[in-house]
Amino acid sequence: QIFAIFDGHGEYGKAIAEAARSIFRLLLQKYSEEIKNENSILSIETILKKVLEKTNSYILHYHVEEAQFSGTTALVALITDKKIYIFNVGNSRAVLA
Repeated sequence: QIFAIFDGHGEYGKAIAEAARSIFRLLLQKYSEEIKNENSILSIETILKKVLEKTNSYILHYHVEEAQFSGTTALVALITDKKIYIFNVGNSRAVLA
């Protein structure tokens, strides 16, 4: 299972967060088989870091005007049979309770 929250800020924050969510989902689908495969050459950490970096690059390239004064944070939780992975971009944090 994977959970992701994109919290936009600034005048175009909502649009940036929605675009980030969409591209993140598409990129994640590209790597879904590798994430499911425990014997994958790439680690889950590497895959999710790559997906988040590519999401950021997409936003900066295709939403130049909006991204000058707005943005989004991201909080991602990936739950596997053996581990819980938490990733954050910006000032969003997760609390496990």
